[in-house]
Amino acid sequence: KEEGIRSLCNAVWKDFEEVCYGPNHKENHLAYAEYPDTNLTILYLQNNQIGTTGAGYIANLLRFTSSVTTLDVSNNNFGDDGCHTLLHVLVKPGQEFEGDSDSDDDETTTNNSTQSKVTVSKPGVMLDDAEEEALINARERALEEEEENKLFKATKTDYRPYNRSVMDINVTDIGLSAQGADTLSNLLGRTEVLFKLTLDANMDMGPRGLKNVLRAIKTTNKTLSEISMNDVKMLPSHFEILLGSLEEGDCPLRVLRIARCGLAKLHMSKMD
Repeated sequence: KEEGIRSLCNAVWKDFEEVCYGPNHKENHLAYAEYPDTNLTILYLQNNQIGTTGAGYIANLLRFTSSVTTLDVSNNNFGDDGCHTLLHVLVKPGQEFEGDSDSDDDETTTNNSTQSKVTVSKPGVMLDDAEEEALINARERALEEEEENKLFKATKTDYRPYNRSVMDINVTDIGLSAQGADTLSNLLGRTEVLFKLTLDANMDMGPRGLKNVLRAIKTTNKTLSEISMNDVKMLPSHFEILLGSLEEGDCPLRVLRIARCGLAKLHMSKMD
């Protein structure tokens, strides 16, 4: 089954083997930036007994191509590592640095902050030449470090290829648990293209994992219009977060499925 998935990936994209597993595959993962189009737009792989290795093959196909818009990998046993590997290629890298700004105000603030860290003299205190030179050198070193950090952040933002085409993903019953749930939360908070998510029957996420996913939907996701979480056990606290999402004026959700989630009538009555 696993090698069958590898053969499928080779059939879909002729450069799959060379780019993902050839002698220069590590460099390709850092620098490859072509994202070729293939003819494949819908990929249904449900019920194929695909495990962690197969999930890695699918992830690499998605990492370097940009044509698949619908992906169904439901009812396969990826395990937590396989879930993380697959979902991680959908996550836009570098978002943690989006708050950094290159505006003049921010630069002035940064420079002032940097200077304050290295200033050792008090206002009105005269410095001799050696002290003044040491202070200037310290400031210059601090500013150089600041520039190096900016360069490092930019490099860290740009280096990893990721998929930017999948808009509809079905991950029903794929063995998603804590690590995979955290990766999914990360994806939901950063995606710009994912509109439909089917998450049914992933019962091993745990209370914390599910809460993180729901919080991402409520606070940071701006794209999901349809989500299905049938057969995912919810606690009242989970349901409260979901209700909070629906109460948001700009909530994009239009279709919500939460059948058989263990909620009492009292909780469901709050939907009115």
